[in-house]
Amino acid sequence: MLNRVGWVAERALPYAAAIGAVLLAVAGTASLRGIMGPSVSILFFPAVLFTAIYFGYGPAIVATVLSTAGLSFFFIRHYTSFNISTGDGIRLAGVAVSDGGRGASS
Repeated sequence: MLNRVGWVAERALPYAAAIGAVLLAVAGTASLRGIMGPSVSILFFPAVLFTAIYFGYGPAIVATVLSTAGLSFFFIRHYTSFNISTGDGIRLAGVAVSDGGRGASS
């Protein structure tokens, strides 16, 4: 039983790190929002890169999806809602593709 718990913890750690990195990016962006201006995605790139470099593709994809959802939900007009305009959707898709590309190249 102990061996199985170690295996689960070993497999779950990279995904927990991805979630933690994105949560730090959300908290940092929320606290620095007044200074950052319209460039709200700047802290999400390092979160995805960190996850990709240290934990691999799977966790990097999770970090990319969570980053895109976090940006959409907290920092794009219609706050605390996933109801976005076409232009905002295109920008979010660009962030997702950029994050995914950076993660894949790491």
